Amino acid sequence: MNKLNRLQTVLKGVTEPGNFVLPIINGLAAKLAGVPLHRYLTDGETLAHCQLEAAKAYNYDAVFVYFDNAVEAEALGAELDWPEDGYPRVMRPILAAPKDLDLLKSDDFSRIGRREKLLKACEYLHRQAAGEKLVVATVLGPASVAGQLYGLEKLLFLAVDEPLQFRKLLDDTWLMVDGYAKALIRAGADVLCLYEPAASPAVVSKEIFRTYLLPVYKQMISEWTALGLPVWSHIIGPIRNFLPLLAELGADMITIDDSIPWTEARLALPEPYLVGNLTASLFAIQSVGEIEKTVRKLKEHADSRTIIGTDCELPLDSDPDNLRAMVRVWREG
Repeated sequence: MNKLNRLQTVLKGVTEPGNFVLPIINGLAAKLAGVPLHRYLTDGETLAHCQLEAAKAYNYDAVFVYFDNAVEAEALGAELDWPEDGYPRVMRPILAAPKDLDLLKSDDFSRIGRREKLLKACEYLHRQAAGEKLVVATVLGPASVAGQLYGLEKLLFLAVDEPLQFRKLLDDTWLMVDGYAKALIRAGADVLCLYEPAASPAVVSKEIFRTYLLPVYKQMISEWTALGLPVWSHIIGPIRNFLPLLAELGADMITIDDSIPWTEARLALPEPYLVGNLTASLFAIQSVGEIEKTVRKLKEHADSRTIIGTDCELPLDSDPDNLRAMVRVWREG
């Protein structure tokens, strides 16, 4: 099955593809439900209930299986800083050298720590949301995991100074990401989202992306789609210069930031669904009228394979009325 048919089949189980609304909502689901964020980030059942409640209440089309960016590093022994009402962060890298990752590997890394709870949340959402909401399971990409474990600045120097060690570290983290991704597929995910902030053009050069990252992503996506699951490439940032490379990924969906008009993105990416291109931070600072105006303008240039969505997850202080406005305007006749 080609990528177009693969994703169309999944989307039509929920709504007509042209009506699909995909704001990225993670911790905001807890805020909307009045649930403490820490509880949401540590309990899969709570996450599942909050996701279902928010998606139904605000009438968008997906539920998300994802806690935060620190899950992988925490599972390998990294110490986290937990703010009172915010996302945890990795306090410091835990690898003195790339080869040290061999000492931390587990036979079933996919089920260590909070990942086990996310797999159970995915199973629950698969049962409860089938035919109503798309279950989007997010995995943090191998470069981002490597950057947390080794230090992002050190990782970038490694790519330049010792490319063989860089590729070895990337391959090792890829295997851990891949095992978890396939566990999520078995748990009932409808779409797999590869979230890779460390591959942003704001972080890596086009040459590093082309030489080292692109081959890994192509292999990962090829293996996942071979299992019948649509894959969403979510690389944030000003990706205009990366568009020709993103066209090679083989992804079914690709996030487009607000700096690139859909018509321009479509020329470079003729096959995938385009997801975008609303800036998530606007939901916390703009009025309902401003959001409505922006969505109407985007709608004028949409095609049947355009999905209105956000370039990143909605901030925890987003105005719920802006979320309602996004959905309402996009679905207006």
